[in-house]
Amino acid sequence: MSRTRRGMDRRSSLVALGSLPLVGCALGAGEHAAEPPPLTALAGRRWRVVALEPETDAAASWELVEADLTIDADNANAYGSGGCNRWRAAVRSEAPGKIRFGNAASTMMACATPGFMERESAYLGTLAAISGYRLDGDELTLEGDGQRIVLRAAAP
Repeated sequence: MSRTRRGMDRRSSLVALGSLPLVGCALGAGEHAAEPPPLTALAGRRWRVVALEPETDAAASWELVEADLTIDADNANAYGSGGCNRWRAAVRSEAPGKIRFGNAASTMMACATPGFMERESAYLGTLAAISGYRLDGDELTLEGDGQRIVLRAAAP
């Protein structure tokens, strides 16, 4: 076969390969997209808030506020602390990776530490907008409607 013909065949093969759909290119070697775990995989663990987006201008950091979340899948509720007040809300999941919180009911104590009440209000208000979750090791991300809460599992 002539050199020109061989070069044309190689280019044709590359063009044909280039037109194939690229499937799974974002995954590393040996990695597979994981199915989200069921809600029960999140249950019974205390999850501490480490970030909330969009961020507020509250004076207190999430480390100081110590807001958290615990899911009780058996009783379809979630509860925790907003930093000052204890709260509770209904929770449901129609499918793995999907979650909805009912309106949070909380105690009504005032918190004297600057920034705590603003953080708590933003956190509890965001729960109503959450529609999905992702779990990556000890990090749980709740997302929905432009809102995002990042939580990490507290040490047992």
